Amino acid sequence: KDTQTDSYNTNISVNLPETPSHAEGIFFRDNLKGQIQLQLTNMSSTQKKVILEPSEDWVKINDNSEVVLSRGKPQPVTLLYDYPENPGLYTATTFAKDADTNKPIMDFMTAAVIPYDLSKKSNVTMYSSILPSRWERYFFKTVPGMSELNITLEVLEQDMSLGRSIIYIYEPNGQKVYEEVVGSDYISTKKSTSFKQTKPASGKI
Repeated sequence: KDTQTDSYNTNISVNLPETPSHAEGIFFRDNLKGQIQLQLTNMSSTQKKVILEPSEDWVKINDNSEVVLSRGKPQPVTLLYDYPENPGLYTATTFAKDADTNKPIMDFMTAAVIPYDLSKKSNVTMYSSILPSRWERYFFKTVPGMSELNITLEVLEQDMSLGRSIIYIYEPNGQKVYEEVVGSDYISTKKSTSFKQTKPASGKI
């Protein structure tokens, strides 16, 4: 949830069709939907006019971004998604701002995983420099019929020193299947490690 919500108390309840309780956001991992419908309910004692503003360009409001919310009456709002092309984990927050004060009174977060599609490109190479105590996440889409999956992590020297990294690999069901330390710990040096799996399960790892 976006930290901006710490500065106000929301008077608008957000519901999704499949969740009767208040929803703070939605996470797309295996199925990237092109749109979703939110139900906004004004829980305050007076009618409110709000302006809906997504924080990122890949989220749009289907209809008028200015919505009048009557007391206690759910109002449908449709969010449209045009996801970024580059693989990664993306987040966007849709704010509802009071039309009179321009202050946010509600937010809804969308998180989406855009994977490297191994059915379209079977060989992917990435280079990255990571600061201490930082993480980078990569997602790969495996498809039925893949005979083998190979993942290799190599730590390269920089400024005459060898860094140290940990790699974790998870299956589509969220189960961790591999963990290894690579680099130098001043006692031993291991520049690379490889993980191999035959007939990997389809999904996103």
